[in-house]
Amino acid sequence: MALSATVAPTASITPAWMATAGELMLQASLEQYIIYGVQGPGALTEAFAWGYDALENVAEGEQGSINAMFWDESGEENLVAGEVEAWTSLREDHMRALIPDPGVDLATHLADVSTRFPLDGFEDKILNFLQASLASQPVPILTQLELGKLEGMSREKTEALKRRVGIS
Repeated sequence: MALSATVAPTASITPAWMATAGELMLQASLEQYIIYGVQGPGALTEAFAWGYDALENVAEGEQGSINAMFWDESGEENLVAGEVEAWTSLREDHMRALIPDPGVDLATHLADVSTRFPLDGFEDKILNFLQASLASQPVPILTQLELGKLEGMSREKTEALKRRVGIS
């Protein structure tokens, strides 16, 4: 979440981003319960803790960026503790997916959930997210210099700058 808040601090969260983040939390929970044998609701609570924190009174830093990312500015009627309502709903749906119906064995249920949300498909979603995040970043200045043109400058002015600073 901190990566998203840092990479796109002024962007609002999209349905595709929410779906990927929700599945990230679900996969983290599956890992804790299936791989590490964690018992009880603690891992579930920790994995699904991401969202707007009304108790966190910060405007800067990592938590401030995360709060800003999850804040719903569309009006009080759409707020759930200040959080984007679609995020709250999606997060709760993913949490509920991990809780078995009465009488259903937890291990059997988690195996079913891991079949409905396969890890290899999730891996593709994460790789696509990371590639899109990288593509959305501006080309680094040194790379622009190597290519011979700085954004906002002509090739001639870029070459003149490179000569002045001794790069050429």
